[in-house]
Amino acid sequence: MIRMRSWIALSVLLCLTQVSSARALVVAQPPGPQKFAGMQTIAVGRVAALEDQDVEIGDGDNKQTWRIAVVQVSEGIKGAKAKQQIRVGFMIPQQPRPGVPQLSSGPYRGPQFQVGQEGLFMLQQHPQAKFQYAPIFYHFVSSQQPNFKKDVEDAKVSVHILQQPKEALSKGTAQEKLQAASLIVTSFRSPTGPNPKQEPVDAETSKLILKALRDADWNQQPGRFNQTHPMNVLFQLGLTEKDGFRPGGDTPAQTHQAAQQWLDANMNTYRIQRFVSQPPSGVLEEK
Repeated sequence: MIRMRSWIALSVLLCLTQVSSARALVVAQPPGPQKFAGMQTIAVGRVAALEDQDVEIGDGDNKQTWRIAVVQVSEGIKGAKAKQQIRVGFMIPQQPRPGVPQLSSGPYRGPQFQVGQEGLFMLQQHPQAKFQYAPIFYHFVSSQQPNFKKDVEDAKVSVHILQQPKEALSKGTAQEKLQAASLIVTSFRSPTGPNPKQEPVDAETSKLILKALRDADWNQQPGRFNQTHPMNVLFQLGLTEKDGFRPGGDTPAQTHQAAQQWLDANMNTYRIQRFVSQPPSGVLEEK
């Protein structure tokens, strides 16, 4: 039983790591479209300028210095339009102070930008300032990277799925529906800003997501990077005993069976909760 509880705890931790990846010290790039989930703005553009004045947030040991890149949008995919400009912040590495341990300021805190850089920007609203930012290094794809065009197309497909979730969850194979459910759940369950509020998803969408999980292939292994395994997606919903969710069993197969039984019993009545994002700011007038 202790071994089984450890396995369940590890699965939950992995799902939480996906949701809170912006705060992780070691981050694995999510597979394919997953990196677009939870982004409020997705656009192709070019860094046209850096603002003269940096932005300081916090004070004392918690003070952060952000530099603002002005990004000229050439193609808006979500949250921005062509010819608009977006204020995109990135952290300036702090100078180490004597006697104070300094954590790495590597790519885990997001990319650094220079004038002239072009690429695909995946952005969230900063919770304390009027600019957006790319949370992790993989939330910017340079136009010079070989996967740039594919990532742009993947972004468009992902945004379409998120804008038309019922269509994506109603068509295609069981695996395609599972992939859509994984993307949609990640988007619903990605909080932005402090003290985010939650609201129930509409009943039909909630039912289609749970049905996609129930009908999926549960025999695949829920490995660390297999974020589309139905068990991992189910853990993202934040279910508790109040919801009648008691994953148990002495083996992963028994835990999966208990989860499938919960889905059968609750698919028509349970309402998935989503985090409510604050509206993005930092979009300037057309140029």
